[in-house]
Amino acid sequence: MIFAQGKTNEQVIEIFLNLKGRYPQVLATRVSAEMYKEIRDKIPDATYHAVAPILYIDQNPARVKKAGILVVTAGT
Repeated sequence: MIFAQGKTNEQVIEIFLNLKGRYPQVLATRVSAEMYKEIRDKIPDATYHAVAPILYIDQNPARVKKAGILVVTAGT
């Protein structure tokens, strides 16, 4: 998971691609529409949801999924 707010476009691209190479699912939160416009060509297979605002990729969509909801929180 990547908290994109406060990071540069280049940082988000680098982290996203690094995680994509290591894990089947990657999620970036707080991705503004402006940031997405700048980075979408570098991560063309990712999906953006403007309302959320998240950018994610699922490289194994056919996997068996468990029913339910996951709530993830963090803080400092």
